[in-house]
Amino acid sequence: MDIAGLSKLAKQTILNLVMALGFLAHGYATGEFEVTDERLGVYLCTEHIDNPKGYASDQPGGDARRIDPRLRGPVLDVELEVDPRTGMKNYIANENGNWDTSSRLVRERIVQCIDMGRRARNGGGETAVYEAYRLLGTLLHTLEDFTAHSNWCELSLMRLGYSHVFPHVGDGVRVQSPAGPCPPLVTGACALAPPPPSSAHLRASSLVQPRATS
Repeated sequence: MDIAGLSKLAKQTILNLVMALGFLAHGYATGEFEVTDERLGVYLCTEHIDNPKGYASDQPGGDARRIDPRLRGPVLDVELEVDPRTGMKNYIANENGNWDTSSRLVRERIVQCIDMGRRARNGGGETAVYEAYRLLGTLLHTLEDFTAHSNWCELSLMRLGYSHVFPHVGDGVRVQSPAGPCPPLVTGACALAPPPPSSAHLRASSLVQPRATS
């Protein structure tokens, strides 16, 4: 759930829509498959390692929390800077500031997953088991997005010696690395018009806040 959907529809309406789409796709809608507010959550740039540039720019002060307190606050310019120690944007893994990072989110999800797994082993039942699996899937999705949403593959090809590779940053944008100057590792923003692999995706796409991809 994000700004667009929550500003147009009641939260329960969105939950019902997602639950119906899930039932049509998989045939289950109760128990561990029930779509709840907590399980569905809200869109977080850190969860997908998305570049937060321009997020909530249509909201007063750029603050999306007026829509839902779980959404992020105004984007800080420092988040978009490159960490010279790692060559990555600060919003990815620089935890020395007062902004959220994807690395911190993954670590928190790991701790939560382990906690739920221990609860399940100590008599917590199937509910704790399913929650542990859900948290595991969430953190693995973020790890997957590190390569899927960034220029990591392009940088790897360049490191292997390939020269005709576009790293998605300008030719003059370089950072120092142990192997010499190289482009920084960056990610894109939430796509304005994602590809429509299914009609169900098209129906749900109106609930996603569109943003620029720069």
